[in-house]
Amino acid sequence: MKYQPGRMGTAEGIGLAVIMTINSVLMSSPSFILEKMGSLAWAVPFISGTIIISSLFLLAHVFNRFPGDLVSTTEQLFGKVAARVIGVYYIFAFFFQAFSLTREYSENTLLIALPYIDLDTAILWYGLGAAVIVYTGIETIARVIYLALPFIVSLILILLFTSYSLWEVNYLFPWQGYGLNQVAENSVGLSGMNVGIIILAVLAPSFQTARTLKAAAVFGVGGASILHSFIFVVFIMVFGLKVGTEKILPLYEIARVAYLNRYVQHIESLFIVIWVIVGILSITACLFAGIFLLSRLANFSTIRPLIPAATFIIVEFSLLPPDLTALIKLASKIYLSGFLGAVIFPIILFIAAIIKDRRKKACTYDQ
Repeated sequence: MKYQPGRMGTAEGIGLAVIMTINSVLMSSPSFILEKMGSLAWAVPFISGTIIISSLFLLAHVFNRFPGDLVSTTEQLFGKVAARVIGVYYIFAFFFQAFSLTREYSENTLLIALPYIDLDTAILWYGLGAAVIVYTGIETIARVIYLALPFIVSLILILLFTSYSLWEVNYLFPWQGYGLNQVAENSVGLSGMNVGIIILAVLAPSFQTARTLKAAAVFGVGGASILHSFIFVVFIMVFGLKVGTEKILPLYEIARVAYLNRYVQHIESLFIVIWVIVGILSITACLFAGIFLLSRLANFSTIRPLIPAATFIIVEFSLLPPDLTALIKLASKIYLSGFLGAVIFPIILFIAAIIKDRRKKACTYDQ
């Protein structure tokens, strides 16, 4: 499986962007954000989404001036040592996301669907499912994700609208939550949870043009942010602030209380379908990105020899945390450093590109 540039379009980019940002709303993060922000928690996805889109636009500008992927462009601007350091950082970021998602999805699968299955077995099935899909290549992965998006989004919207009878608009007030300043500050920090979106920069040469990358950022991240905000709004209207902060899996809880009539109620089975599809595809994308970066740093012509070893490591690391609470605490600390990779480094790369571009022009004028 060799690296083939220029074979993905906007559709594939949108699929990758959505799948790398949708996980947070399926996990327990809405409850955490609701506890920190109050009734204005729905604004957090808009703010963090805008920050992420801006970061990708900066990187697209850099790739216009210095063509290549994230590693090669960093090497052009800062040298080989810096490129390897940045590469190792993002390898850790993607592999950590892969292992934490594997453990969280496995634990919650046991909680909501298969209580009698062993945790080891659930983790193994998620790992093997992701590994098999990785073998098909990034183009196939991205297209499968894009084709699955209408199905996933439709099911989520069905879950949300079936809870219409429980909506209480008054729960959205006071509209300013716990303060606009706190919402803005925390939204910037929580942008690190979406560090996985840098997969678009890692695979930049796979897209047709820089415009394709920008379109994927706008429609992918923007669409996911709107969906996240709507889920927050419905979640708050259904449960309120006090009860909402106690829910472990908000979207699943909405599915449990959904009621249209005696024939359409307790439709959590729809959520389980979404859960498994999104879980395997998200783990696959993270696993591929980490393996791809590793192969770039090691100058391998193919990633296939690394897939079994990387999958084995991810599965083994997924078994290390003693429980889900310990994993969530660890993830919350790691994701704070994700802000560096999602926002700070793109800004640094953009500034370096401008400086180097001006120096090139100055040298040209001198000649």
